[in-house]
Amino acid sequence: MWWCCGARVRSCSHTQGECILAVRSTRWIPLLALALVCGLTIEAMSDDRVAHATTPLVIEGQIVVRPWTDARGQIGGVEFGFRPDWRADASEESDGQGDPLFVMATSSTQIISNAGTWMHSREIPVLPSWWGNDIRGRILFRGEIDDDAQLTRIEFGLRPFWGLDPPPTETGPDDFFPTKRFLTRQIAERSEGKWLRSSRINIAVPIGCDHAIGALGCERIDVGAGANHSCAVHRSGDVTCWGENESGQARPPVGYFRFVSAGGEHTCGLRQSGHVQCWGSNEAGQISAPWGIFRAVSAGGRHTCGLHETGTVECWGANEHGQADAPAGRFIAVSAGTGHSCGIRDSREVECWGSNAVGQVDVPDGRFRSVSAGWLHSCGLLETGEIQCWGPNARGEGSPPGGKFRSVSAGAVFSCGVRDNGEVECWGWNQHGETRAPHWRRFQRVSAGGEHVCGLIEFRFSTDDRNSDIICWGANDSGQADAPVPERRNW
Repeated sequence: MWWCCGARVRSCSHTQGECILAVRSTRWIPLLALALVCGLTIEAMSDDRVAHATTPLVIEGQIVVRPWTDARGQIGGVEFGFRPDWRADASEESDGQGDPLFVMATSSTQIISNAGTWMHSREIPVLPSWWGNDIRGRILFRGEIDDDAQLTRIEFGLRPFWGLDPPPTETGPDDFFPTKRFLTRQIAERSEGKWLRSSRINIAVPIGCDHAIGALGCERIDVGAGANHSCAVHRSGDVTCWGENESGQARPPVGYFRFVSAGGEHTCGLRQSGHVQCWGSNEAGQISAPWGIFRAVSAGGRHTCGLHETGTVECWGANEHGQADAPAGRFIAVSAGTGHSCGIRDSREVECWGSNAVGQVDVPDGRFRSVSAGWLHSCGLLETGEIQCWGPNARGEGSPPGGKFRSVSAGAVFSCGVRDNGEVECWGWNQHGETRAPHWRRFQRVSAGGEHVCGLIEFRFSTDDRNSDIICWGANDSGQADAPVPERRNW
């Protein structure tokens, strides 16, 4: 078994956006049906979420609260609920819209005793049944207290989920939910028995591939090849894995991701919130991701590295060669190999750390666009578009062909790159056909694993061409090259 990263890592943009289909009309079903027939209407959102985390549905609404008071006029608790726009048009900005559809209550004593901890309501249907698939969710809330243990603020959020089991309710690296804050003083002074409304919230609800309409949402947008397994992120945000699963590395958690990286016997993904969540073997602590907001993550052989939003790199897991001892300073990309890791500095220079038994951290001079750390060698894409590799070259894994490329991925004892025209070219050991890339397709990117490769094609010829978004080749003894066909339903 080859213990290598095999994951493609590219530099991250500082300016990111998200495109989503906004559904704001009270007649949302005909509007969405029209969009599906005539082509999706896309609205650009000016936030910092990742560009390829697209979704076909957005819920808009407001969190509403009102207090009840005790005999002394003190807040004894609050009622709270969610009022989606299909229930009442929030654009009217009037208080005469009636009560929210779903109402729950909690006492101030309970909030104070659990201050700082997220509590949650029961499951509620956020939108009505749509072709048999409810959009459900939970309202989450937590309180803040002052030095005298008096309640000063209550924070509310909504975590929706579509046709799937609900995500965990505790905080942690799972799906992010938008939050709104209410000062208890304002609740007491302004309510007077009326519902207080938050500003409108927009919640992107990815439709799971198993619940998509036709082929919508089933396209893959990212792929990662590990030692003997592979994973892909669908446009919906769902992750699908295939191949070896002895340690659970091919059993992704429920929820939505931006991209995924497959390692030795573990896998890591970046949640839409920017938190990292890993699964599979934790023999060396490689799936014990630290808390924080990340731009990128890379799963290696038995360790993992992540790029914080601040530009610093943090690694965790095996460290017998110093591969998890990331240097200080700012980076724009990171890649975890087997016994070494590499990153790109702000200056576009590559720096590697860890084992240097065969020169795998002896980086040549130059300015790089991206870097990929493999089993015992590494490769980088120069700003000129040419590829340069360093480390061992016994099987030709460090001898890239000439010409211009758009990306590179280092595997076990071979490497692959995508040329400017989308054609994939691989070099190095070819024991299982891992360097025999299909030349009848054009690819967006490829990920080289242990002894196999998976590539995301550049375009699909039709909606019926369902299995052509990912093509894998090379070793397939564990099914790691058998990319599954996305389930398609015609509602």
